[in-house]
Amino acid sequence: MLFFRPFYYGALGTIVLAGIITAIVAIVITIFEIIAMIKCYQYKEYEIPLIGTLTRKIVNKNH
Repeated sequence: MLFFRPFYYGALGTIVLAGIITAIVAIVITIFEIIAMIKCYQYKEYEIPLIGTLTRKIVNKNH
């Protein structure tokens, strides 16, 4: 049983790291959503960085 402990702690560390990264990404997405809602309420056009340019390319390619 002593042999398997390093693997257990490595997996636990990976799970914790994945959870932290997921939380950071969720916070960033929430901030962009709030900014987009405020701009929408003011009737201003707003593109979310990276995603907005990608969607504009896809839409223009189909037309």
